[in-house]
Amino acid sequence: THWAGVIEPTVAARQLAALDAKSGGRLSLRMLSEPLNDDDAETRPVGHTVVWQRIDEYLVLLKRLWSNDRPFDHEGAFYSVRGGYVPRKGPRGAGVSIRMGGRSGTALRVAGRHADVFELTPGSLGEIRQLMERVRSAAAEHGRAGKLRFALPVRIRSEDNASCQKAVEIAGPPAQAALSLLPCAALGIEEFMIVGVDRPGEIAAAGREVIALLRNSLT
Repeated sequence: THWAGVIEPTVAARQLAALDAKSGGRLSLRMLSEPLNDDDAETRPVGHTVVWQRIDEYLVLLKRLWSNDRPFDHEGAFYSVRGGYVPRKGPRGAGVSIRMGGRSGTALRVAGRHADVFELTPGSLGEIRQLMERVRSAAAEHGRAGKLRFALPVRIRSEDNASCQKAVEIAGPPAQAALSLLPCAALGIEEFMIVGVDRPGEIAAAGREVIALLRNSLT
């Protein structure tokens, strides 16, 4: 999880390239539009559009730093770079997977340009479908409509747990839970993010039972 505002792009590019190398090319960068810590809030630009413009410039610089074979200069609205260069690239170069979300037109335009995985906002099946169509349309403007995958947060709820608005909720035995996710999978959602589960055993059980049943139902 990352936010454009904590460190400069040149520093972030070097650190993230090193992490990608250490992980064997498995790094995925989840971009937020809000700071994780209150201490970082003072560096947040004022205004929704400005926030996303900075994220856009930040990601452009990261990808360029991960791929360029010689130092370059950059002067933008938010960042100034002189002799920008990352000598030790990650195993995928600029191919690090970028995860983004959002609902506004501004957010979707930036995500359409950069995101490899779009994390959907929970809602009704119709609302989710509409958001996916908007994201695909934004990605198509950059020739990326077929390069985008979708993820949806899912919470497996027991009867005594409170409701959660940050994820689509499913309940019941594994077969019933998997059946509840089939309409979402039919929309083209390839990834379900299990939220609200902290114990490794519960996470493993969800993957082993619910997701396995869902996968078998789609094949």
